[in-house]
Amino acid sequence: MSRKVHHQEFSITLGHLIRWSIFGVICYFIIQFFSTKPSAPINPATVLGESATVTSIPNMSSLSSNLYDRLSPEQKQQLASATKLFSTATTNLPQFINDQIISIKKGIITQIYQDLIKSIEKR
Repeated sequence: MSRKVHHQEFSITLGHLIRWSIFGVICYFIIQFFSTKPSAPINPATVLGESATVTSIPNMSSLSSNLYDRLSPEQKQQLASATKLFSTATTNLPQFINDQIISIKKGIITQIYQDLIKSIEKR
């Protein structure tokens, strides 16, 4: 036999009012803090450690080639192998997914077939 749950009637107590007022004050101060704090734009040249003015920011292709030139030969080899691995994965991934779907379908059909044989044998 299950227990009967007795629901209490809703009542607002002084504790509830204090908790809600503290929550409201905290929310108000958080909103005020984030609304008055200016967000500074991010300069990609300074993020990379280079000093640049707004007019002398290079385009991304020259920036990436400049960064690539700074890499050591071991890092360049690791980057090349990672690029090759990524391209291999992207070409093989759709076929892998299709193979998994076919495998799941075969498993479902096999399970249904085995269940049918068991039900026939029980009769």
